[in-house]
Amino acid sequence: MPVGVYNVPHFDFHFYIQPLAERNQIRPGPCPMLTKCDDYKRAKLPVPERYRAPDFSDVDAVEPAMANHLIDLTSPEFHGRPFTHTWIYGQYDGEITFYEAMITKAWFDGQRAGTTGDICVPFRQPREWQLAGWYPTSYCVAYRENRDDYTVALSDFRYREGSPRKSEPSR
Repeated sequence: MPVGVYNVPHFDFHFYIQPLAERNQIRPGPCPMLTKCDDYKRAKLPVPERYRAPDFSDVDAVEPAMANHLIDLTSPEFHGRPFTHTWIYGQYDGEITFYEAMITKAWFDGQRAGTTGDICVPFRQPREWQLAGWYPTSYCVAYRENRDDYTVALSDFRYREGSPRKSEPSR
């Protein structure tokens, strides 16, 4: 989703910050076509604006054992350029629950052939973080010729102070 943008062969690299047990409780069902209805409703609860990076939008892409996907509508693939790689945030129950780098097979093929190079791509950050901690600010994709493999990693971590919601205690 959305149709006509991401329907080329690609890989999704999810970096979860939600515990596995919680993620696995997002069950399959009929709402709107993939997820159990109560879980779908929880996945649609918006992340407060101050904890959400600007321009990331809910496109109703809720999936079982994942959550809802927020995409950046200012990304090149929404402005006449082909999709090669992009950044996505995941949300569930009003919180960011995963980070995702999505990269086309063609991009990886280009790295192996030497027509596209290794990249580190910064992604937009929220204004505030609910919990204090170290957060990534970019993702890197590299081809390692000596091993004939690829790496996809979060990088450039920065320490952020937490600013919990007014109705919740500090953790």
